[in-house]
Amino acid sequence: MFILTVDQRDSRHGADRVEPTMRAITRTHTGDLIRRPERTAGDEFQLAVADPTVTVAIALSLSAEGAWSIGIGIGDVDEPLPPSVRAGSGEAFLLARDAVTAAKRSAWRVAIRGGSSTELSDRNAEAVAELLIALRDRRGAPGWEVAGLLESGLSQTHIAERLAISPSAVSQRIKTAAIGTERAGRDTLATLLRILDDSEGTPA
Repeated sequence: MFILTVDQRDSRHGADRVEPTMRAITRTHTGDLIRRPERTAGDEFQLAVADPTVTVAIALSLSAEGAWSIGIGIGDVDEPLPPSVRAGSGEAFLLARDAVTAAKRSAWRVAIRGGSSTELSDRNAEAVAELLIALRDRRGAPGWEVAGLLESGLSQTHIAERLAISPSAVSQRIKTAAIGTERAGRDTLATLLRILDDSEGTPA
């Protein structure tokens, strides 16, 4: 199980973004969440996810806003999990708390805690997450525009028509924005999270 604990950065100098962000996550990932986001305290919220690919998608979407410290805890939860994530308990919740505390001190705004195997640790997954965020932070507006259109399912030909540019210009934007590299990195991070989560149920 993946528990995400997310805290708004520098909230005293900006608007409260918790409610609209929770609504956006719920709307985008309807059916993918074990427990929907809920405010836990102040400018912090929490949610529960079982799928590592969804976990990566949510974490990267939040990181792109630059407004959140994102902690990901990997581990078991006490069963049965209550209807409200705020009432949940167990190892993953404790690790998510440790992770968001670490994320507040990180230049990359994310930390991962929990899970282990003979091949890797949570720090390996965290390093991949940091590299992905660093890559995405360098992306300019044209690259984000193309990335969003690709994510919506449009082909490069249709994107060229939509933006009134040549197909070769679309290809160049994809290359400059390192969209293919990001996709490979996302898949790698999801795989690492899956291994770490699976290891939690493996006897020592």
